[in-house]
Amino acid sequence: MNLEEAKHIYFLGIGGIGMSALARYFHARGVRISGYDRVKSALTENLEKQGMEIHYKDNPQKIPQDADLIIYTPAIPSDLGEWKAALSSGVLMYKRSQVLGEITKLERTIGVAGTHGKTTTSAILTHLMHYATGKVNGFVGGIMNNYKTNFIQSKDANYTVIEADEYDRSFLQLHPYAGIITSVDADHLDIYESEKGFIEGFESFAKLVSGFLVIHNDAEEKLELNGTHYTYGLEEGADIMAVNIGQNQGVTSFDLDFKGALHEGFKVTLPGRHNLENVVAALGVCVQLGLNIDLLRQGLQTFEGVYRRFEYKLKNDTIFIDDYAHHPNEISSLISAVKEAHPNKKITAVFQPHLYSRTRDYMKDFGKALSSCETVYLLPIYPARERPIPGVDSKKLAMEINADKVEVLTKKGVVKRIGEEKPELLVTIGAGDISKLVEPLKEELTR
Repeated sequence: MNLEEAKHIYFLGIGGIGMSALARYFHARGVRISGYDRVKSALTENLEKQGMEIHYKDNPQKIPQDADLIIYTPAIPSDLGEWKAALSSGVLMYKRSQVLGEITKLERTIGVAGTHGKTTTSAILTHLMHYATGKVNGFVGGIMNNYKTNFIQSKDANYTVIEADEYDRSFLQLHPYAGIITSVDADHLDIYESEKGFIEGFESFAKLVSGFLVIHNDAEEKLELNGTHYTYGLEEGADIMAVNIGQNQGVTSFDLDFKGALHEGFKVTLPGRHNLENVVAALGVCVQLGLNIDLLRQGLQTFEGVYRRFEYKLKNDTIFIDDYAHHPNEISSLISAVKEAHPNKKITAVFQPHLYSRTRDYMKDFGKALSSCETVYLLPIYPARERPIPGVDSKKLAMEINADKVEVLTKKGVVKRIGEEKPELLVTIGAGDISKLVEPLKEELTR
């Protein structure tokens, strides 16, 4: 169908971070939006305040016969009543990724892909392009703190930035002009079956890029690439590098070297080596597109980060950081950044594993990553779309962690324990519903 002709779109799973961005996109274009989600959240409440119609109880009668399109997420369970009703309704149905693919046919798109860092990188890129040109659409997999939303829109946008999700091979639906690949550490093996299959998925994504690709040095070594591409990183030999790096009271200063052309005087407040690499990738795309360097410098200094990406909840005598990390390499990068920012403090981590399959596949790696903390409290595994796997649980993961103290606790147990111990540095980690503990934990730490 012609998406520009749609008058009413129904969303199955409208509360997801990617689905809600699409809902905002069409709502801003005057389309009537209605939909279902299992859980009422701050995000869905915000959509309702904008005038979208959302309900939270599975009701097959709610599938509208007058809808032009039903957009659904792969996370919708097959036994959901509304899913079955939608299939038999006769209304045209598209996956979220298919709709994004249709949008990228209409707009010049930059797809940001990678196992880690794609949300922060796409947020930085969206912010820089918005600051420097005012003419960009941005679909980001997290809430950008500058805008309090995961989607920004310009009526006369020159480019659209889209976070290109590898789950379910969704990113292969896109038609990007430019692309970024931040990392290709194997994940979603329930979909790709093997590391080789995962790598091949990213090679297929790279082939879709019609203009140029910016790719991390480490990732470039693992992929067979054709077409124009530039490597980036902090190591000597990359096409795009941060050089002359300095630190002063939480501010990182650096110069950008793009194939020998030096652009001086950049500053950013994001902590950690991994975030500096994300900044370099975003700047690399902006420079290649010919954006004004002075505006890029100014824009970078105004970037306020992304919700649940190294987000400080307390920063006084007690430090409390919340982060979305859910892969062993992400956790390692997070803990390294925490130690760099607060070198003399002992770390207490609360981690909620995400997915039984991921916990099973990377049990030892999770253990190694978390062993760099002094105290680790584990919550039960957040199942998301999966059913339990026999023998895979947080108690087994606890046996892999070599910390001073490791314990599996319930959510209530964690809040009580943190209130009793009041650690000097607390980090909450995970992609599930651990975010619901942030405010209760903050209350305990400040009581």
